[in-house]
Amino acid sequence: MRAQATINPEMFILARESRGLTQNELKDRMGITQGIISKVEQGFLRPSEDLVNSFSEHLHYPPEFFFQVGFRYPPTAPFHRKRQALSKKLQSQIESTFNIRNLHVRDFLNQVDLDTSVISLDPDDYNQNGPAEIAKAVRQYWRIPRGPIKNLTSIMESAGVIIIRTDFGTTLIDGIAFITETQHPVIYINKDIPADRERLTLAHELGHIIMHNCPKPNMEEEAYLFAGEFLAPGDEIGPYLNDISLDTLARLKPYWKIAMSALIMRAKHLNKLDQDEERRIWARMNYHGYKQREPVQLDFPPEEPAMLKEIIEHHLDDLGFSVLELCRMLAIYEDDFRRWWYPQDIQKKLRIIK
Repeated sequence: MRAQATINPEMFILARESRGLTQNELKDRMGITQGIISKVEQGFLRPSEDLVNSFSEHLHYPPEFFFQVGFRYPPTAPFHRKRQALSKKLQSQIESTFNIRNLHVRDFLNQVDLDTSVISLDPDDYNQNGPAEIAKAVRQYWRIPRGPIKNLTSIMESAGVIIIRTDFGTTLIDGIAFITETQHPVIYINKDIPADRERLTLAHELGHIIMHNCPKPNMEEEAYLFAGEFLAPGDEIGPYLNDISLDTLARLKPYWKIAMSALIMRAKHLNKLDQDEERRIWARMNYHGYKQREPVQLDFPPEEPAMLKEIIEHHLDDLGFSVLELCRMLAIYEDDFRRWWYPQDIQKKLRIIK
């Protein structure tokens, strides 16, 4: 056992949950009692070197993983965009996996100077339209031109938001945001959602980051109001929503880069639709199958995050790290590194630099 290192019980929980295992399932694999696992995870039992190695083998993390300084943090808005079919076990797996990856972000940023211009504003300090007013303030603060936001991902990354498109293992969650120990906002985006939903999710998560240092009952509604105003300011898009039809929605979608369904909700919020009109337009969307899949000819390509690629390339090119050295730095094995931490366009580089 390492003489100076200290076991971190939190890392045992993160390791187990990130692999989608319960204590009961893990004890069957390891051939020990659940009580031993529980005591290790709660810090009541200091595991021997052999037991640490057994955890390492069955959870597929290096022994060094369990000696890291790290904690389990909740997301800014715990699984707010989930459906009822999402199990508690899968929620824990996703949250724990991203907590581990947040530790990696922390370690990457130890070698990178990354400023952030993301501010915190409280909707309660504004009038009843607080989230929309905050969206306007952020657009002005970040000097976003009037009209549609051409590349939301680029603007958010320029403000210091780390955006990571990745596999969630489910289509039931669109995105999730965290604030790292270094106080950097990180948004994980489900790679399997279409580009229009991705932009809405990014704006929604940004609203949580800016407005919700503390959870509150109406935070979901506030985040949606923020996202709508941020992507499509009411005084600018409003005149285009006076006469809503499928043709109108089809023209507006590629220009504002907002889904037809989201445009309907925006029109409703701006009082451009009464109940009968809203019912009729949704009926037409449903008749044409657009509630399940909007016209493919209106699709636009997703925006590609660049910051992660630049951080990895800085370590590989400028700092001279090999893949193996990065794995040791992050306390993971190479297969997890390649699955989690490289964009497709540097796959060849990582294959060569070993």
